Amino acid sequence: MNDLYITRSDYAKYWELEDIPEDFKNNYVLAKEKINSVTHNRIVALGFDKLTDFQKEKIKLAMFHQIKFIEENGTEENDVSSYSVLDISISVDKNSQSKAQKLHMSDFALDQLQKTGLCTNNFRWR
Repeated sequence: MNDLYITRSDYAKYWELEDIPEDFKNNYVLAKEKINSVTHNRIVALGFDKLTDFQKEKIKLAMFHQIKFIEENGTEENDVSSYSVLDISISVDKNSQSKAQKLHMSDFALDQLQKTGLCTNNFRWR
């Protein structure tokens, strides 16, 4: 894992954990891919080390929360909008979902990423 956004020990320290979950590496990779996707791969293009300290801190916070989100919710996105069991029918209004829910990610992580300016379509390269 080159160009680390956070380390295992950073993660353990942030969540005050004694034992790091066994699937940390896989969840890290999935969280990093989600964050790179939401930021249009600008972190990769610019290089994490070349970002401002403010951006780095927000990306780290996003990573902590996205990894935790994956641990708690898994990686499966639920595209089912309605289902029926016997006489009971339930439908989900996708319009009422937050942007983070639509992206299947942590609301806090998305909020932190948006503060970096790397998620916008109006981004200007240096």
